[in-house]
Amino acid sequence: MECYKIYSGGATTTDIYSNYITDSKIFRIYIGEYDDEFGYKCKTVGDTIIVDKLTNIHTNNTRVVKTTKFSINKLAKEHIFE
Repeated sequence: MECYKIYSGGATTTDIYSNYITDSKIFRIYIGEYDDEFGYKCKTVGDTIIVDKLTNIHTNNTRVVKTTKFSINKLAKEHIFE
């Protein structure tokens, strides 16, 4: 996963980052933004990348609000680079 800071909140608000899943050569897919409330967890199972969007990431009440699955072979064949 790659992360890029897209907004710096300074001393008064939070920073915002864009997240991508990538192999750094053939594909890069935008999966969303994260900040102090939302974040992402990725894992690979065989040919599948499973991306969980999490809420309440800095508490003991973290929960998954959305799960998305990507086929590595399909991403490589389609050469998607966002």
